[in-house]
Amino acid sequence: MRNFLCIGIPARNEEESIERAIRNVMASDVWKVASPKEREIIVCVNHSSDNTAQIVAALSRTHPEISLFEIYQQGKNRAINTIVSHSSPKADVIYFSDADVLVKRNTIGKSVAAVWADAKIDFAFPTVLSSANFVPRNKRGFTASLFAEALKIGAEHKLIRLNGTGFAVRKSFLKAHPLPEDPRISDDRFINIAHAGRIKVLYDAVVVFKQPTLADHYRQRTRHIRDARAIKEQFPQLVEESRVQARKINPRRRGFFRKLSMRGKVGLVLNQLVEPVAQIAARRKVSEVWPKIKSTKMSRRTRYAEPR
Repeated sequence: MRNFLCIGIPARNEEESIERAIRNVMASDVWKVASPKEREIIVCVNHSSDNTAQIVAALSRTHPEISLFEIYQQGKNRAINTIVSHSSPKADVIYFSDADVLVKRNTIGKSVAAVWADAKIDFAFPTVLSSANFVPRNKRGFTASLFAEALKIGAEHKLIRLNGTGFAVRKSFLKAHPLPEDPRISDDRFINIAHAGRIKVLYDAVVVFKQPTLADHYRQRTRHIRDARAIKEQFPQLVEESRVQARKINPRRRGFFRKLSMRGKVGLVLNQLVEPVAQIAARRKVSEVWPKIKSTKMSRRTRYAEPR
């Protein structure tokens, strides 16, 4: 049903940010105009060791449209597949949001409408805005400057790819093509290379995220390298598409470097220095393939303004 709104939030160790993320979603224009019987938020807490589930359960007692499911295996894709299977039969499209981001009030509505409007499209996603944009340029750190400027350059040159911070998807498509449940494989990388022709970018819709510190960027890169290797092992038919997309967005291109500010250039150099260390770390066998990243949490203590 086009009038039914379903929002899925995979969450793991998100006690700092989960309540703000849910309340931010509930401030969306499309949520406010939907009747309580025609909307739902499904939070799937997976392999969590903090109070995320308890916080969601407390919210659900005052907001019955919120449902909580807990699973105990690693992997965001497991949580996404769980949300799909537990969503209302009336839900044709699901908007998935990370638990540590904020959306503009029209973002979810625009994303969902884009999928409804075009039968050739199964995924629609907003562009990502770094929270560093709310900080004066002279007060941004090097990594924050790089993220803010890289996202802007990517949008200008139409190099934006689907980002796991938020996207709308046709439910029937995801039921027919569930995400691989290997915890090493990320949702956004897999969707980008497996379903490249069925994705639409919305340059007039925005998700705000808090960029990682350099230390957490190293952890993320280690995770992404394992991710790429797992896809190569399990889906060798996708390797060439992955290479094509990687070449398009390669930050080492000289033209990209010239467009960065001095702070951004220093940030890029620091980020590239992380790469060989992350390559070595990715070879180690670990039990925790998705380590906790704290620096990206948009908690109530974060001083950035709510996007409107």
